[in-house]
This record gives sequence, C-alpha cells and structure tokens, in this order.
Amino acid sequence: MCRLRFHQFKARSKRLYDAAKINSDRDKLPIREDFAEALYPFDIGQVDLAVGFITMSFYQLLAKLPDIIS
Repeated sequence: MCRLRFHQFKARSKRLYDAAKINSDRDKLPIREDFAEALYPFDIGQVDLAVGFITMSFYQLLAKLPDIIS
C-alpha cells in the first residue's frame, strides 16, 4: 500500500512539474533525481517489512524480502 502511494506521489509530482509554466513554480516541486535521494523510500520499506512481520510466516517474509528491498 505504501509503495503504491509513493508511486502515485511520484507520478503526480511529475505531472505537476511538467505542467508548471513558471520556473518559480517548478522550483517548488521535486525533480526525478530527488526521488532517488529521498528518505521516503526507506520509510515505505520499513512499513512493508513491519506488515510482513505481522502477516507472514518467517519463510514467507524471507521470500518477499527482495521485493521489499528493491
């Protein structure tokens, strides 16, 4: 769920950035490169991992870890 929200946020930010006509408006929005350096993806991974601990067995969580990390 959190990953979905992050991807939606990223897509909306891009649309707003592309639609901005004034440079001062664009300066207020994140650019694509900002997302690679953001801490938000770490938060998403932490939440996904926490949900995994609650809803999955140990071996199911181990199998899911590559998806959560990448």
